[in-house]
Amino acid sequence: MDIRLADAHHLPSAKNAEVTLMGDKSPKAKDKSKKQHQADKNQKHDAAVAKAKPPAQGSKNGK
Repeated sequence: MDIRLADAHHLPSAKNAEVTLMGDKSPKAKDKSKKQHQADKNQKHDAAVAKAKPPAQGSKNGK
């Protein structure tokens, strides 16, 4: 079976993972989703900060 881009418009997008197909979420599920999103956002931010940070003065990059 071949899925073409024109035919795939009805498929849920990976970019929008919070699309619900069965109605409203419970408040508990919304809270959990919000916490997971915030944790992921914080992790990505910390990784970006660590990557942008210059190496320590005494390091020789593994040499």
